Amino acid sequence: MVQTFNKLHSLTSDERIVIESLKNSTSVCVSPDEKRVKRIVPFVSTADPSAYDHRTVYAENLPENYSHDSIKEMFSNIGPVSYVSLPKYPDKSLKGYAFIEFETEEDAQKAVSQLDKFNEDKEKLRVMTKTHWLEYKKQYKQFIQADKIIVHRKQPRPKPQKKEKPKKEEKKPARKEEAQNREEVVAERQNVMQETEKVVRISGMKDGVTKVILRNTLEDNFPLLFINYKAGNVQCEIHVKLESEAQELASRRDDFSSSLGPDVTIRVLTGEEEKVYWEKSGAFKKFSKDKKGGRGETKVNEKKEVAKKRKVEHAQTEKPKRQHIKFDDDEEEEVQ
Repeated sequence: MVQTFNKLHSLTSDERIVIESLKNSTSVCVSPDEKRVKRIVPFVSTADPSAYDHRTVYAENLPENYSHDSIKEMFSNIGPVSYVSLPKYPDKSLKGYAFIEFETEEDAQKAVSQLDKFNEDKEKLRVMTKTHWLEYKKQYKQFIQADKIIVHRKQPRPKPQKKEKPKKEEKKPARKEEAQNREEVVAERQNVMQETEKVVRISGMKDGVTKVILRNTLEDNFPLLFINYKAGNVQCEIHVKLESEAQELASRRDDFSSSLGPDVTIRVLTGEEEKVYWEKSGAFKKFSKDKKGGRGETKVNEKKEVAKKRKVEHAQTEKPKRQHIKFDDDEEEEVQ
């Protein structure tokens, strides 16, 4: 590293000469591997670090082709110079200014007063104390930082204006009209059904009766239009077309007791009871759904009932216990 010093490099490039010279020095010593150098007596500074700044000056607008020797010679006319620093860019080119350290603060002040010609001509030599230069540097950094804050400050984004949506036309009257029309249609259909169909109510059915059983039991004797029945109930309503069919169905209660249960009762709905039944939306919706699905939906439901019944029967059947296979003694001997 010592050999890279500009002054030493200008004298010689022979590494051995530099090493031998350092070995003969009374101030420094060379390491055994001849790669490091250190002081024989450690350097201990008792002076205040800021004292160096007070006896150091900053100089710019230097002469062309200036060097350590030329700068030292120029400022040595004022007083003894301890150190000269020439800052450089990464590409080793000089930055154009220098720091000159004097042995005393008085010499530094004298250099400023005698050599500074900047006030006379902006292109001539400018000299100031390092403390003065540090103040300028601090102000410059503050200015740059403030400028960055102003330039890069995020401006608040303007809030996007909400577009006024066109008001929708009121559709409430139309909806009310649709609802009224729907109710009128439903009422009309109910009246038609009430006039063209008769309802027979079957109550007190035994457990296990399904819609499939009801259809198989009654359909062989009467043409059924609709069976209003929910699984698990003991009551259902049967829709037939004619009054005579409804009366005959009610009179043949004993014929169906074996399939539907001994306590079963069958009667035709009339008067207020019939009116209440038809007013129930559930019954009418059920009827409408069954009508929409038609015979095909009924077959699907029947298949589901049969599959469910088979599943229950299969679960109730007792499975044979698994047995471990054992061999007799004779068989073991034969195997051996």
